Amino acid sequence: MLFTVELDFIEPHFRLQKDGTWRECTRDKNLQESDLTCAAASEVTRRSDKKGMLEINGTVYEVAPDQIEVFGDKKYLSYSSSVFRRIYPKEPTFAQLKSTIASGDDSTHNCLILNVQGNFELRQSPPFNQLINDPSIVVRHETFICGNGYVGPEAAAFDKLMDDLFVSSLEHWKDHLKYHITQEYSDTNTSKTLKQIKGELEDLRKNWKPEY
Repeated sequence: MLFTVELDFIEPHFRLQKDGTWRECTRDKNLQESDLTCAAASEVTRRSDKKGMLEINGTVYEVAPDQIEVFGDKKYLSYSSSVFRRIYPKEPTFAQLKSTIASGDDSTHNCLILNVQGNFELRQSPPFNQLINDPSIVVRHETFICGNGYVGPEAAAFDKLMDDLFVSSLEHWKDHLKYHITQEYSDTNTSKTLKQIKGELEDLRKNWKPEY
C-alpha cells in the first residue's frame, strides 16, 4: 500500500512530486512515476505540516489556512492523500463493527473510524484531531457525544443503528477502493441497499488490477 501527499480545495488538485514540485492531477489521479509516495500514513502526516503561501503554476495559494474568507479573492488549498494498493483488501465486516461499538466507553466522545485495513475503530475525541492529514482513515462518522448511548453493549444491540453505520461505511469503502480517496466524512445514511453495494464491490474485486 502506498500513500500520496496532495493539496486540494474542490478544484484544482495537486500531488507532491519526488523533486518537491506539485503536479496537477485534477482529472487524472492515477499514480505516476514522478509522484512522491509514502509507505506509511504517518509519513504523509509528517509531510503535511507546512502552512502559508505557496505558488503553483503561477497561482498563489494559502495552504492549510486557519480561516477562510468566503467572499474574498484568496485561493486556498488543504492537505489530503490518496492510497494505492497492489492487492485487493479484505472487506469490512458487520461483526467487527458490532464488536467495536460494544467495547466503546460512553463516558467520552468517540469517533467511529473505518481504516484502510478494513477495520472499524473508535478514537476518543480528544485526542483525536480531525484536522490532521491522516490517510489511515477511509471514513469517519459524526462524533458520538458522551452519554448519548451510541457506544456500548446496548448500542451494539440496536439493529437499525448498526445497519445504518455498516451500509454507510461500506459505500465509502467502495468509493475508497474505486477512486483512491481517504478521510471522507459521513453524517447521513446512504440511499443504496447493502445488496447493491456488495454487488458493486464484487465487480471491483473481479476486475481488480495492481495499482502500482
